[in-house]
Amino acid sequence: MARSSGRSPDMPTAHPGSGGSGHTAPARVSNRVVSVRRGLAKAGVLFAALLWSGHAGGQAAYEPPGGQTAQGLTQPEPPLGTTDTFPPFATTGLGFAGAPATYTGAGVPGTGFGGRTGILPVAPAAPPTRLIGGNPLLPPITPGATAIQAGDDRAPWLLLKPSLGVSVGFDDNPRQIPNRQADAVTFLTPSMIVSVDSPRVQGLLTSSFDFRKYVRATNQDQLSANGAGYAFATIAPEHLYLDGRGSIFQVSPVGGAGFTNPTLGTLIQPQTVLTTSVTPIYRQSFGDLVETDLRYNHSSLSPLGSLSQSGTPGATNTLATTENNQGTLTAALGRGGGVLASRASLSATDIASQSDAASTQVRGVGELSYRITRGIAVTSRGGYENLRYPVAGLAFTGPVLGIGARFDPTAGSVISVNYGRESGTWGPNAAFNIAITPRTTLLGSYTHAINSRQEQILGNLNSSRLDVYGTIVDAETALPLALANPEFGYSQDGVFRTQQARIALQHEFETDSVRLFAFYEKRASLTLGTASDQARGAEIAWFRSMTPRLTGGVNLGYASHISDKTVSLGASLTYSVRPGVDAVLNYQLQDLMSSAIQNPSYIRNILLAGVRASF
Repeated sequence: MARSSGRSPDMPTAHPGSGGSGHTAPARVSNRVVSVRRGLAKAGVLFAALLWSGHAGGQAAYEPPGGQTAQGLTQPEPPLGTTDTFPPFATTGLGFAGAPATYTGAGVPGTGFGGRTGILPVAPAAPPTRLIGGNPLLPPITPGATAIQAGDDRAPWLLLKPSLGVSVGFDDNPRQIPNRQADAVTFLTPSMIVSVDSPRVQGLLTSSFDFRKYVRATNQDQLSANGAGYAFATIAPEHLYLDGRGSIFQVSPVGGAGFTNPTLGTLIQPQTVLTTSVTPIYRQSFGDLVETDLRYNHSSLSPLGSLSQSGTPGATNTLATTENNQGTLTAALGRGGGVLASRASLSATDIASQSDAASTQVRGVGELSYRITRGIAVTSRGGYENLRYPVAGLAFTGPVLGIGARFDPTAGSVISVNYGRESGTWGPNAAFNIAITPRTTLLGSYTHAINSRQEQILGNLNSSRLDVYGTIVDAETALPLALANPEFGYSQDGVFRTQQARIALQHEFETDSVRLFAFYEKRASLTLGTASDQARGAEIAWFRSMTPRLTGGVNLGYASHISDKTVSLGASLTYSVRPGVDAVLNYQLQDLMSSAIQNPSYIRNILLAGVRASF
């Protein structure tokens, strides 16, 4: 029997409104290691449960062909990689990662097939159900990542792909201080990719441990864990589904990392954070007129402290433990295929935390759209919200109001804009995905909201997916999505009025890929004792295939926030020695210009040569 990949087209959505210096005591390190092990066990149990038992929140937008309200701004995404490994290029955690346009990968191991062909791989057909790709008025039912073997019935349902990377090299400033003292360094990076594709369960997990060891600067030795996992289970077809996801990553209390590669130890005093999310989804129709979508989401954020001894003595966790419970009921009137379309949603949220992030939120909203022409629709929304942050002493109650429009200038292009009041603040929201040419795409978004840092991180996790290069991106716009922006410092909890703008241009040549990305984010503090901040930055990344075996990439970035400016330059060369074995050469420059006493300026160069083997 042929396997079903569970893949569905993305559908357009509009928005609603490492190493520091110093030593750590052995007992403290032991406690942190125990905490880390517990956190990793929690993530592993969550992912395993989803794989054997079997996301997706969204807001309303407007789709031209046959529907008024729809989800997701992107076209159907190619299957993730269709290869047994991700491209061998470093990711910054903030901007794009990628590969040359001619990247083909190695295919499904042991079978002789798979691999990409041409500029883009061909996406598998969506299963023929009325829900996946069905009613565009309801939030979508799509996995956060597509299995590697999706769309190929000859592939095994389970793929396990371990790999090991070993690099040695030179670091001219391991302590990240003004007076540089060079040292030799060794990097050891074991990693694992797990991909599941069965008729009922689809899942993808990518994870790694990064161990850095110095000859003399032993207080800068560091162990860090990074990874992301997405799983989707169909429990009762067309009625009951389960979405699960999680990520482990590092944040810094001082920020200033910009577009550097965090796995090279560019974060100052790194602290590990584990996030998880589970969402049961229930669908039910009442005749041909009304269809409902009921979701319950449980998300958690757990600070695990530092995995190594490179933290500052006495350093505390940067973010307080937070748990989010949210229930959302959406009722759609009709199928969204006519001139008029409408839907109503009711949501209730409880965020538990021993910090300013604690809140209760209730919101009820009705939405209506009218299609003027096939490519133009006007939208309106109205309702009421009650948002309360008891620890911070804040409350936002009042109407939800909005008016907007959606334009579909060409096939594969969409522009969605609206203005109104939601989340306690007035402002615009916008998103666009414009196919300028078959090889050139312009992406962008602007959002505003009131939230805490933990709330924003959990929201980013639930609105994310993995792209074809294993990079976390926004499910709606395909823009790079840092779960926690590394340019900001995470030493304080608080409630903020946030504004975020992102724009990107990407072009695929015959043998090259070029990506430009810029962002602006402002956080205005609404709580006493918490500082406001704003960050901005831009990056250009270029990837090239020089020969069938030799590929390379270069990225140049600039970012700033408050008193810090960071210039970064990264370069990578990868040579395929044989299938499954690559020789890698990496270089990174990090130039931090700071006027803050607690975070002095420094320049750092890292040069590494190594081998990575997959098994």
